[in-house]
Parts: sequence; structure tokens; C-alpha cells
Amino acid sequence: MYMRLRKVRGRRGQTYTYLEIVSSERQGGQVRQKRVCSLGRVDELRRSGALDRMIGRLFQVAVERPAMGEPSKAGPAGIDYLPSRASRTASGLVQDLRVKSLRASPVFADVNEEELGEIAGLAAERDVKAGEFLFTEGDVLEYLYIVAEGRMKFLRHSPSGRDFVIAFGGPGEIFGNAALYAARAHPNSAQAVLDTRVLAFKNDDFLSFLASRPELGFRILRRMLNIVGLRLMSAMRRLTDLAAERAESRLAYTLIALSVEFGLTLPFTREEVAQMAGTTTETAVRFVNRLKKAGVVGPARRKIPILDRQRLWLLVGNPSLDGTTGPHPPAHAPRTN
Repeated sequence: MYMRLRKVRGRRGQTYTYLEIVSSERQGGQVRQKRVCSLGRVDELRRSGALDRMIGRLFQVAVERPAMGEPSKAGPAGIDYLPSRASRTASGLVQDLRVKSLRASPVFADVNEEELGEIAGLAAERDVKAGEFLFTEGDVLEYLYIVAEGRMKFLRHSPSGRDFVIAFGGPGEIFGNAALYAARAHPNSAQAVLDTRVLAFKNDDFLSFLASRPELGFRILRRMLNIVGLRLMSAMRRLTDLAAERAESRLAYTLIALSVEFGLTLPFTREEVAQMAGTTTETAVRFVNRLKKAGVVGPARRKIPILDRQRLWLLVGNPSLDGTTGPHPPAHAPRTN
């Protein structure tokens, strides 16, 4: 294994440089490269100090190499790497990243480093390109997943062909855990919004590990049940909204709920917000344009900056933009879709 720098162009034309660990193998006389993992953006690694620590660890390997009598080996693009010591160092960095991903999940908040290391050892990594499905509704449940980097969305398909987005999940989000509660098939689909990397745990292996550590297993399962309970409460609220609220009220509530989790600059398109609110993209576009004119949200491409969350709260009960509250629309009022 060795490290490389890769430049990636963002949606708005900006260029980012990522540090990656790559493996290579010879097949049919050709050397093929495979990305093992991304260590992160170079500018972010430099700010956090992680880049200096990584360089220090690899420099230590290079200094110790002559004393150990290990020959160097040329990798692609003239990059030197060691088949033994550097590979172990790179593998250690991969393990550290897996532990970091687990630590980002509230399920493992009180698990110590040693236990996290054991759990991370059960994981396999999967890359999902933006727009690709990791699994679809009805697929057999085989794995438990945690988002390591990127963003996933979870949705159900209606008989009419429309998609209803249940939720979005960023780093630390755990999903696919229905199998732990006797389910046999995925109740929804999981699609990558951005290029995403997930940790995948085979259900049988994960359950066997929990069974071998009863106290730890109880803590982890209890936290998973808490997350399931919160998701059910959110789903009940949204079902009520879909049944009784006008589209504008549902859109306003969706923007508020997303701002609680993602901050005041929402990294979502109008189409994605419409899918979460259970309405059409056209309705969402018209509503957001009205919010822009009223100064409630700001202009931006492929994101929605919220400037006045208080007025959004008013819109939940009265979908007008005059800054006043009004009577809540009755349950039998016609819905605008």
C-alpha cells in the first residue's frame, strides 16, 4: 500500500485535494490500483494536525528501514513504499479511520478504544457513487451499515412512481439495523447523495460479537433501540403532516427539521426537500422562491441558506408570508400538491 494525492472538482467548480491510501496488484502483466480509503481533504487534515501526525508515523518507518535491512520498492508514479512496514502503517491508519467513523455514531458513544478497535475489525468498506443504490426496498437484509464519509438518503417508492424520502444520513449514521429486530428484508432503499463510503458489518458476525460481550452488547442494543424510537416518533409526526397539513406547511416544517440537524445552511436541493415533504418539485421551487423574495432564505445553488427561522415557524401554522399567525388549516382542507 502507498499514499497518493488526488484532485477532485466540486459542484461549483472549486478543486479539493484528497490524501488516499491505495493498494496495487499485478494482473496479466499490468499493475492495477485500488483505493483502500480516503484519509480526507488535505486542507482539513492540515488544520486538525492529523496530516503532521501521519507524516511523522511514515517518516519513522523510513528512518527505521535501513536499520532493519528492508529494501524499498518503487510504486506507481515513482512513489516509494514498503511491502511490510509501510503496509502495516497504512493498515493502522485505515483502522484508525474506521474507529473514528464508529466514534461519530451515538450508538458507540460510551464504548472504549479497545472495544471500538475490535468492532472496527469486523467491518468491510464499500464505496457508493453519487446516485447509486446500496440496496433497494425488499432486498434481503445481510449487513448493518455506518456512514464513514459522504451522505446517504433513505426512501420508499410509491406505486405511482414517486419517491418519498424518509431521512438523510451523514457520517456516523447507522442503518440497515432492521435485521437485528427479526426483519428479513429492507423496508426502504438507500441511495448515495454524494460519493459515499460506508462500513458494512455482516449481521451474523455483529450479533455473535455482541453475544460474546453481554454487557457491551446490551449497551449497544439499547442505544440502537433509542434511535429506532426517535425515528418512529419522527415518522409519526410526518405521517400526521402528510394527512392533515397543506404542502406549504409541510415544506416549512421540513426546512426547520433539517436546520436542527444540519445547521442554517441546508445542503439539499429543492427536489430533495420536496421528496421529504411529500410534495412535488414544482411546489417546492415555487415555495422557496417566495421565501427568497420575503427574505426568509437566501439565494444559493444546490443548497438553501435559512436567514429567518422564526418566520419559518410561523409558516408551519399559517403558510403566508405576512409575518402573522393564523388559524391552523382543518384536516379536511384541500391539499396543494
